Amino acid sequence: MRYKIEARTDFDIITPLYAKMDSTLTEQLNDLIDDSIENSRSLVIDFVHIEELNEEEVKVIERMHNELYQQNLSFVICHVNAACRKQIAELELEHVLNVTPTQIEAIDVVSMEGLERMLLDEGDDVN
Repeated sequence: MRYKIEARTDFDIITPLYAKMDSTLTEQLNDLIDDSIENSRSLVIDFVHIEELNEEEVKVIERMHNELYQQNLSFVICHVNAACRKQIAELELEHVLNVTPTQIEAIDVVSMEGLERMLLDEGDDVN
């Protein structure tokens, strides 16, 4: 296993344990995305150990983000260093992906989006 997982009430926090997102980690993260969708769980991915990302890896992250949001779930990455942020910006995804400086802020985003979904669902029930 190339990551640590911490289960919370409605979401999981995944922390890759290596400095590079290799094909094995990417494959494992894809499996986690599938599990998250199947179990209706949002995800926070903590990049505290990730030192660099290439274009292909950023596109994988974008795809994961899109898959979860299409299922009405949240996807947030945190602790993204300057080199990784630069790669994300070069692909013009800094305003697409949810990127937060800290894990606590990532959890706040997941919680706020969960509340928004709940309130919107209640509003739909009223009509």
